[in-house]
Amino acid sequence: HLVDEVKPFADDETRQGTVFLLADRGRLTLPVWVDHVGSAGTRLVTGDLVEVQLTAPDAALLPNIEPPEVQTPPSRARKRKRSNDEYP
Repeated sequence: HLVDEVKPFADDETRQGTVFLLADRGRLTLPVWVDHVGSAGTRLVTGDLVEVQLTAPDAALLPNIEPPEVQTPPSRARKRKRSNDEYP
């Protein structure tokens, strides 16, 4: 709920803007994938808000928004239905 609007922009070296850039020891955490059925699959990145010229930043410094790897749940053994011959 932190993003109000996303829209493309033309590079403009005369304007400044604030962007979230990745940093190993960043002061902020940003959820990039939220698990709404529990928090186990939520992915967070760390970074800082940095004032920069409004040109395309280095893509390596931007959060990569990808869902977590899907883990296959353990298979459950099916219960075998008893036939009438098996009841005492």
